[in-house]
Amino acid sequence: MKWTLYLMLFTAPAANVTDPAEQQCLSYQTVRNIDDIFKCRPDFESKRIWSLQSTSQFDVSTLEACVERQDQLIASSNIASTMTLRSWCFCDAEKDECPKDENSIHKKVDDIRSCEKNPDQKDCKSGQKKLFSLDLGTQGAKSFSLRLYPP
Repeated sequence: MKWTLYLMLFTAPAANVTDPAEQQCLSYQTVRNIDDIFKCRPDFESKRIWSLQSTSQFDVSTLEACVERQDQLIASSNIASTMTLRSWCFCDAEKDECPKDENSIHKKVDDIRSCEKNPDQKDCKSGQKKLFSLDLGTQGAKSFSLRLYPP
């Protein structure tokens, strides 16, 4: 089974950001603020015209790695008022090893993000990552896609 993080990078013309709420939004730059970014960034982006600049993809070994890399990119690029990302995680497998149940995957993503925001939680400490293993039930799928951003 292989996971791929697919990114689309968009740019907008430079403009002064004078609105205090927008300035506050652009100040978030760590994964601990990922929920704040997800709340304020769509409003900020809706007031600009965006053009596709490029696409990129990263092969990763797990859903956890896909989510964590995407969240790091979103958080570290949030301060750029002229750039935004759209992202997906894709699973591809020769056998039926990819998840089928979107609700259980969203729960896993929530668990991964909870650990990103509070890494000292009991279930998040090193060696306890079984929290993120995927239970495929009776049967999985050959492929799966999950839009990460916007949530």
